[in-house]
Amino acid sequence: MSQFPNLTLKNNYILIATSNSKEKDAVRSKLKFKKKFSLTSKIHVYLGILDNLPTIHINGSSGGSTDDSIGKILNYCLLQKILPAPSVIFLVGFCWGNPNLVSLNDTILCTEIESSNQTRFYKDSKEFKSQNIQSTLNSKIFFEPLLNEYIDLKFNKLISFDCYVADTQQRDLLTLSRPEIGGGEMEGWAFISNLNPMPWIIVKSVSDLANDSTNRDEQEKCAQKSANLISIVSKTLITEEAIDITPIQENTDLINLLINHEIKIISSELPSNKYDLNNYLSKNIYPLLEKKLLNYDYIKQDNNLIKHFCILILEMIQNSITHGKSNQVSILFDRNTIKYKDNCIFHDPNTETDNKGGGKTSWKYIKTNYIEKNTISYRYYDEKYQFTFNNIEFLENIPTECIVKYDIPTEPSDLCKNILLDFSTYRMGSLHPLLFIICKKQLLAGKFIYIKINNEIQVMQFQELVFEFPESIKFYY
Repeated sequence: MSQFPNLTLKNNYILIATSNSKEKDAVRSKLKFKKKFSLTSKIHVYLGILDNLPTIHINGSSGGSTDDSIGKILNYCLLQKILPAPSVIFLVGFCWGNPNLVSLNDTILCTEIESSNQTRFYKDSKEFKSQNIQSTLNSKIFFEPLLNEYIDLKFNKLISFDCYVADTQQRDLLTLSRPEIGGGEMEGWAFISNLNPMPWIIVKSVSDLANDSTNRDEQEKCAQKSANLISIVSKTLITEEAIDITPIQENTDLINLLINHEIKIISSELPSNKYDLNNYLSKNIYPLLEKKLLNYDYIKQDNNLIKHFCILILEMIQNSITHGKSNQVSILFDRNTIKYKDNCIFHDPNTETDNKGGGKTSWKYIKTNYIEKNTISYRYYDEKYQFTFNNIEFLENIPTECIVKYDIPTEPSDLCKNILLDFSTYRMGSLHPLLFIICKKQLLAGKFIYIKINNEIQVMQFQELVFEFPESIKFYY
């Protein structure tokens, strides 16, 4: 597990909070390319992509009284700036409902709570000391398109206090004195008052009616239903210009961090209709492929190669899933090689077929302009389609004064923008300690370091610098 990275996410991501395992599992099932990071020794988050939007998910216990409650965790992480400020906070899961306003399995969108965690007990009654708190998103206009489309979506205020209600008489006392509340939940009061004013929204589906026959049977289904709505609500708020989030394809650092060396696609998570699949691949996978290809210096100057290579890979994915019935596909990015793996039988791209689609056109272009000229090598090996980029001319043109020797490390010239370390003929496991000092100094000065290697151990020795400067170090065989 890694420490949380230094990324430009301030006011540019969705923060999702949940308070139990059912809500947690529902949300995490929606995150793509997710990775776990530590904020402290006890607080961990998942960073991932939700429908092309950067997203952080954090889970705690219910209520807001204990140290591990989601309310206290959110207060700590945001007030202490352990996490950057989000574009919007979603509190997601299930709640109880007021039967006068909602039905079982309805979903409540809430941007105003009655925070009522302070209670006064009298001889024959009890009184909640309440405070109404509104989100900066507290305008029904923002949600009108959704409310018109989904009949089981309600826009209501919720009462929030740290008490589980499963008693018809107590519920009726609450709803009679507060006829406008759609129901109640246990977490919002613990952080909203401390963090307001800010854009937050509670999305909780009604799992019970807080009556004498209350049970937990509907909780898992309601948690899943609420999780399904996060991206829909987010996109609506962006369209209504209520919030602003930059799509993931414009954040290269985040793509490289999350995807690392592999884009994995699970067929069961994709649309079953061919044309919907094409739209999904074009919208969600093409931008990721394009950004990953830009990491290859010998590709990024050639827009035609980027375009045709992306189209070729997308067509391969579509064919693997639609025709080959592959249950998953992986695109592996390794130094100067890109590998494609599915679990179908081998298909030779040179085979003549009646299909004259984009995949064939792109394969012909790549074969004619790169493979036949030996700029790219292609082979099918170890059950993978492998493309190796042979043309690394810029490394050969790096001047001598910009090359750091592994045996007698010396500082490169201040005029060098690119630094080369060549370990391709070095067979020992240990490296001169001065190498790391020189490398870090150059990286801090904004230089790029290219390292020729002959084994993966050499890569591991530079991992600390790679984590600190992920965009400034590149390895080649």
